[in-house]
Amino acid sequence: MQRTADIFLNLFVPLGLGVLLYLLPLPALLRNYVPDALWAYACTSAILLIWDRSPHRGWLLFLFLSFVLFEALQKTGLVAGTADPGDVLAYFLAAGLALFLNPYFQFKTNNTQL
Repeated sequence: MQRTADIFLNLFVPLGLGVLLYLLPLPALLRNYVPDALWAYACTSAILLIWDRSPHRGWLLFLFLSFVLFEALQKTGLVAGTADPGDVLAYFLAAGLALFLNPYFQFKTNNTQL
């Protein structure tokens, strides 16, 4: 898999689907959590792509702390939105999925036939 395809599949597709889900009349569960999960998946994938799919613990820790901080700032009113522990769960599950799939995409990217 070429890097361009990797970026498209793991960044632009999830972000595009997230935007689309906000525009469609969907049940609250899908509308409230799935776009957040897609955003977290894309964000985690971006960090992995920046580091050539070699996870750096410091950046991953920063990312997971950012997920929690974002919701905490919503709770205090410093960031617009509704603080919800379900959002943090969605972020963590999606980031976990990106990390779980990382070896597959790393293998596909490193073993592309020219």
